Amino acid sequence: MPANQQALVLREVEEFIEKGQLANAIAILNQTLKQTPEFYQAWLKLSECLYKAGYSKQAIDVLTHAENFDPLRQEFEQIKYLIQKTQYNEAVKAANAMLARIPHHPRAVFTLAHVAITLDDSAQSANLLKGEIAHLPANISLRFMLIDSFVQSDQYHEALESAKKLVELHESFDTLWKYIGLLLKYSQIKLLLEKCEQALTLVKNDKIKESQVALVKGQALRIMGEREASIQTLKMSIHADSNNVDAWAALADMKNYVFSEHEIEQIKHLANNRQLSSKAKGITMFSLAKAVEVKNGISYSISLYEQANRLVGSDPRYIDLMFAEFEKRKKSYTKEALSIQAKAYHEWPRPIFIVGLPRSGSTLVEQILASHSQIEATVEQPTLAAIERQAEKYCQQKYRRSLNECLENLTTEELAAFGHDYLDKGALFREQNTAYFVDKQPFNYRLIGFIHKILPDALIINVRRNSMDCGLSLYKQYFHSAADFSFDLKHIAQAINAYQELMRYWQRQIPDRVIHIQYEKLVDSPDEQIANLFNQLSIEFETSCLSFYKNARKVHTASSEQVRQPLNSNSINLWTKVEANLQILSQNLLE
Repeated sequence: MPANQQALVLREVEEFIEKGQLANAIAILNQTLKQTPEFYQAWLKLSECLYKAGYSKQAIDVLTHAENFDPLRQEFEQIKYLIQKTQYNEAVKAANAMLARIPHHPRAVFTLAHVAITLDDSAQSANLLKGEIAHLPANISLRFMLIDSFVQSDQYHEALESAKKLVELHESFDTLWKYIGLLLKYSQIKLLLEKCEQALTLVKNDKIKESQVALVKGQALRIMGEREASIQTLKMSIHADSNNVDAWAALADMKNYVFSEHEIEQIKHLANNRQLSSKAKGITMFSLAKAVEVKNGISYSISLYEQANRLVGSDPRYIDLMFAEFEKRKKSYTKEALSIQAKAYHEWPRPIFIVGLPRSGSTLVEQILASHSQIEATVEQPTLAAIERQAEKYCQQKYRRSLNECLENLTTEELAAFGHDYLDKGALFREQNTAYFVDKQPFNYRLIGFIHKILPDALIINVRRNSMDCGLSLYKQYFHSAADFSFDLKHIAQAINAYQELMRYWQRQIPDRVIHIQYEKLVDSPDEQIANLFNQLSIEFETSCLSFYKNARKVHTASSEQVRQPLNSNSINLWTKVEANLQILSQNLLE
């Protein structure tokens, strides 16, 4: 069919679509494709019309079939070669040339989105894909990429909604698994449990997938405080795949779960599996170490923890980057820069940030606060860091300088806008209509200056713990992310030193802005310390906060089981029992 006739057909189809006469549009396209099956754009348009008419499966099938008639396959092969050679500018030019010939060409759109993500511009990728998916609504690959773009550009609501639409369009294990991952990431636990049940109906006889779903379900049940159900579900995960190292780790993260001798032998056998990567073996050794510790004590397990940490390994670049980041913050957040703040918003809810080092007792303080009728605990939110990234892009675009370089230039109105964006974006994690909410993200101690500037009404609590006990606890815990320094005792000491120095800096620059609470004092005299904490927060004390362990809220961190029990001093001065093994830690600590 000549090009002018193809254009006439497509124009006629568009007119029917605009009038809502999809049946007519589909009829014309079917008739045309019978005569001219190589008419690639007609296949794309037919898929779009079928989708809009409610025939999603057929729309997907048609789009898949259309690939047989793609006239630009050779051009796309060249693009793949260019990307492999990291010649991204040339790949973009080639993709745009494809779009000039065939508007909305799926592979060209995929290329542009892929390059944008690769070059760390996921927002551009998301904007591109949002527009193109209107024309290619049945393209599963582009929808997966749109979800990733939303996640990487910190668009939480949009990511969840896109994943939900993808499942509705094409329910499969892969689409459900993508949705489940986001529901866990963004703490939508009740819906997560429902989707896990749905996913289990699609695993068929695939034991690996069955184990993965059971693992996530078990983790969700632990978060909800359903301990026994969580344990049984994690055991189901292990039964389906005894090589699932993360399932063993999740069981060990119960902290006080007593492994049977048979289970310990299973973990030992897994640790000797030559097919496991060094990291997977390390995770397995963390589980074995915890199992031995619960049964026999830290003296018997410390050598296993040492093996586990060596296997996982610590990246020294993390410490170097941490030092460099902190020095930049100290140079940028001067008294003058910190004196310029957003206008106090006097709105509710009001954030309470809990910061400090991981394993310092921050979850305990969160649990105490969350037992108050007017305080809601959320999750370890990614929100504040996302807003700082947003502020960085804003400064680059408006001032052509970094955020650190233009802290004194940002007006009170601009700062207030960032503060409101924080509250709006974080609304996803709030379920209750309370006056206050807790954002417990330990590493937000880095961002105290930023909090001070954009959220002048925010409250900030720093939880401190004995450095040796905290260091040992870090060393005993396997972290999936965010604490890459924790697998080496010297790096742990350096990270603790850097944290303490930065906290001293904030204290010098903005005195009395942060409320400090010592974990050991809290354990030793909880009634006095808890009452004093609420006094410092200027929030009326409630006796329910003394029996915080009865609170049935969701708890996401590795301390979930510990904060559901009354206080005890078992972990205080635990380091003294293995002092000889911690000499590198003690020798490198400055305090």
